[in-house]
Amino acid sequence: MGLPLAKHKLVSCPLGTMKARKKPDSCEAFVYFLQISKDKCTYTLVQQSAEDLARVPANSTSNILNRLLLSYDPRIRPNFKGIPVDVAVNIFINSFGSIQETTMDYRVNIFLRQKWNDPRLKLPNDWRGSDTLTVDPTMFKCLWKPDLFFANEKNANFHDVTQENILLFIFRDGDVLVSMRLSITLSCPLDLTLFPMDTQRCKMQLESFGYTTDDLRFIWQSGDPVQLEKIALPQFDIKKEDIEYGNCTKYYKGTGYYTCVEVIFTLRRQVGFYMMGVYAPTLLIVVLSWLSFWINPDASAARVPLGIFSVLSLASECTTLAAELPKVSYVKALDVWLIVCLLFGFASLVEYAVVQVMLNNPKRIEAEKAKIAKAEQAEGKGGNAAKKNTVNGTGTPVHISTLQEHKEE
Repeated sequence: MGLPLAKHKLVSCPLGTMKARKKPDSCEAFVYFLQISKDKCTYTLVQQSAEDLARVPANSTSNILNRLLLSYDPRIRPNFKGIPVDVAVNIFINSFGSIQETTMDYRVNIFLRQKWNDPRLKLPNDWRGSDTLTVDPTMFKCLWKPDLFFANEKNANFHDVTQENILLFIFRDGDVLVSMRLSITLSCPLDLTLFPMDTQRCKMQLESFGYTTDDLRFIWQSGDPVQLEKIALPQFDIKKEDIEYGNCTKYYKGTGYYTCVEVIFTLRRQVGFYMMGVYAPTLLIVVLSWLSFWINPDASAARVPLGIFSVLSLASECTTLAAELPKVSYVKALDVWLIVCLLFGFASLVEYAVVQVMLNNPKRIEAEKAKIAKAEQAEGKGGNAAKKNTVNGTGTPVHISTLQEHKEE
């Protein structure tokens, strides 16, 4: 900055740690410059001349921030040994991914906002600016912050394109507002009993990792704690009025109670995909297997392949769907449908076997022969007719040699 330096002193305070430092004899003759790197905040103490200090307003934004952080210790929570810190939480959902049935989880992209009061960050009375300071997010590393984590989280990551996606506000009364963009994969145990006509309830739990309820409390922001724009999911319907809020404070033996809040999303599955991709095709396969009932029982070359094709197609559909769903011990609604379809297809094959047994019953064949012979005699055809081929009730030709064999018996 082109200022003459008479004395230079460096004090380093790693993230979460502030070392005690001795203040200079004349505070008016020194200026602290705050430097923040990736994992630590550094104060550079510079002694300046009276002329240099006169050119820097005492109530400038830089000096105000330096004065706030000069004696600030991020290791200690606000109201230390006093009332717990209330942290108001709200969430803005940017995108909501579909539920993955095989892994039982879902992915969301959100703005997580936390607001609490830190009396140590109250803006001094000589501050003449606005009631809110928008601070560079790098300063976030030098402040105390709640140790929030997602209790049912499987995977999460911050965003830093093009810069680290963190927004930091400091208000005149010491309120601190932090907003950060996150992508999170959260577990969601599913009840697939009514699948694919099911409704799922997926939770998002926000919990404190290290502070008990004596030190920290999470509360939902009044109004709309979870803001949800119109989101179109490929397989589910989610509505803002179906969102529920709750308290999930947990007790851990040996350490105590830990604050926790949760939001529950109700998702109703759209059946259209399964109607067109599962129900309609399997129904047509079953109807196709029924066509064998109108085919001549003696046309085995047509009836048997048709029945086998139907059964194999239904079995293949069952295998494909089983690979796309988790292996659960209970029966799903879709399983019932597929099993019934498979039974109908298998029944068409069984029906053909039963018909063949009944048509080739020896007693029935003898009765048919007797009936034909009697009819021929009544028509006066006698022995001439016996030399011709006759047809039994099934349309099967009965040759003379076959009739003679039965007479010999």
